[in-house]
Amino acid sequence: MSARSTAGLALCVGLCGLPGLVGAEDRVSLSLRDVARPVAVSPGGEVVVRGVVHSTHDGTVVDALTTTTGEGAGVTTVPGGLYDIEAGGWRLVSRDPRAHAYRIAATGTPGSGCTEASVASPCLPLRLLPLAQSRLLSVSEFAASLTGAMTLEVVNPDADPPAGPGEPGLVGRVAAPVAGALALAVAAWAGARGLRRRAARPEMRVRRLGARVRARLVAGDLVHRTLVPAVDRLVARALELCALRERLEERVSAMGRAAMVVRRAELAGRGDAETTAARTLVDEQLARIDAWAEEARRAGGRVDRILEYLRTLEQRLTDPAPASDSGDADARLLADVEGDVQSALDAVREADRLVAGRTGA
Repeated sequence: MSARSTAGLALCVGLCGLPGLVGAEDRVSLSLRDVARPVAVSPGGEVVVRGVVHSTHDGTVVDALTTTTGEGAGVTTVPGGLYDIEAGGWRLVSRDPRAHAYRIAATGTPGSGCTEASVASPCLPLRLLPLAQSRLLSVSEFAASLTGAMTLEVVNPDADPPAGPGEPGLVGRVAAPVAGALALAVAAWAGARGLRRRAARPEMRVRRLGARVRARLVAGDLVHRTLVPAVDRLVARALELCALRERLEERVSAMGRAAMVVRRAELAGRGDAETTAARTLVDEQLARIDAWAEEARRAGGRVDRILEYLRTLEQRLTDPAPASDSGDADARLLADVEGDVQSALDAVREADRLVAGRTGA
């Protein structure tokens, strides 16, 4: 962001205010359209988030911080609800699970989720993306399945008292607004960078490209419209492949390959039987780690192939005069890609299962 853009943004923030902020005396309904809802409270200020939503997709009950599945004796409640309070710059003060109510306090530290969404901290960043991905749904599909209501009540907006009595001097009156404007400008710049990085992630590229291709198929001829379910399956498998690859890379990274290499070098200079056996175990573990890392790389290659296929299909569908047999050709190529992706999914699922067994994750 240029210095002129930053200054302009700071001026706009100073003059225009922050639309969508929850005021100190408000009790409001929360909307799933707000990616990150800013809340106007001071550090230490407290709010209560209450309510639940139900998913018609699988019957899940989701409140602010937890997700509940099952019925009767099979009910399971796990952490992870509609909002990520830590990423919003909050800490949990108290909870009432029966009432689905959570009292949270602003930490005074900028929340990463607020920065990514380019809004002021504290805020309430939604977790629709991980909730949707765990069900192999798009965010819009999962959001459309939700019914219910969430509310926010500001109960203690000014917990952080003034520093001391007396009117501030000229420097204090000028410095505070300037510092605030600069902080907001820097946060907006960092948020824009975060959004660009997120938009470049493979799963986001798959979602965008898959949505464009699907729209063209639906608007196309009858032969191409029959490909819509297969493209939906391909996109869902690609998203699962992205998630598995990322998790596999994280788990492999946590297994300490570099330390094992050092240990193997230490053992290499000894020739007794016990050392040889220990070196063999280290070699076997290194081979497993390298094999799992290679599986993660292959998964990334499969995702790239899916993206290339979707780009090619989109181009063919854009052609104003497609060949008469293009639908059949697209169907055959799609079947080949689907088979390749399914094979990759099976392999990376197995690798993920084995790594989880090794790491206890």
